[in-house]
Amino acid sequence: MVSSYPSAKWELYDLDTDRGETRNVAANYPEVVRELSALYFEWAGRTGVVDYNTIRPERGEVRVSAGRKAASF
Repeated sequence: MVSSYPSAKWELYDLDTDRGETRNVAANYPEVVRELSALYFEWAGRTGVVDYNTIRPERGEVRVSAGRKAASF
């Protein structure tokens, strides 16, 4: 199960039959999405995952990390 920013809409793929993740089956299995989503948020809270909006760089901001520079445009 994956979610893409900024929609935060969960996607679910059957990797046994769709290795390229081209067919989102989340709508077909809402109970699985609810269960996995609840497990994700429980894990995220327990491990201190930070919401992307909190750490997202501003457009054009340069961040330095471990001696490297990275730019966002």
